[in-house]
Amino acid sequence: MLETLVARTRADTGADGRSGRGDRAGALRRLAGCGSAVTNRLAQEPADELAQGDAVVDALLTAGLRREATGAVLSVACAALRAGDPGLGRWERYLSLVQERPDRLRFADYLAFDHDDEHVRAAVRTVVGVLRERGDALGGLTALALVKARGGRSGWPGPWRAEIDELCGHPDPDTAEAAILVDPHRRW
Repeated sequence: MLETLVARTRADTGADGRSGRGDRAGALRRLAGCGSAVTNRLAQEPADELAQGDAVVDALLTAGLRREATGAVLSVACAALRAGDPGLGRWERYLSLVQERPDRLRFADYLAFDHDDEHVRAAVRTVVGVLRERGDALGGLTALALVKARGGRSGWPGPWRAEIDELCGHPDPDTAEAAILVDPHRRW
């Protein structure tokens, strides 16, 4: 179905031989709707839907829906984390899309993790370390968002406070400043 929608987004003419603008717009809306449906399901059943989520991201990118693809890849990356999979390739893909348009850097709807699961903690710490080591604003701010999500929901145990301390010395001044302003004594 995704392939059909992507093909329709590229059509110059409609089924009646006239301008395909209306058909293309309709296909783009349906494709974006499919993307939303799959990524919304990822919040409930992450492990079962990751491959479908990746396929939706590919389809959205092929159709030129880069903003929707950015949200979708972040949703898939967070779902993978909730399943205990760092999914580093997904995070790199997310950052490459955000790099095109930094206004796409958003986290509020995606970051919720089970703080009692050892595999989830390990996966998040892996991703945070890789993102922090990039040394750039996008990696640093994304790492900080993940640390705040995990630390805030788990009562800020030692490892998450240590991550905040690391981010306070981040080479990107915006990341360092935002980390300094985090109050680990405040419950989120």
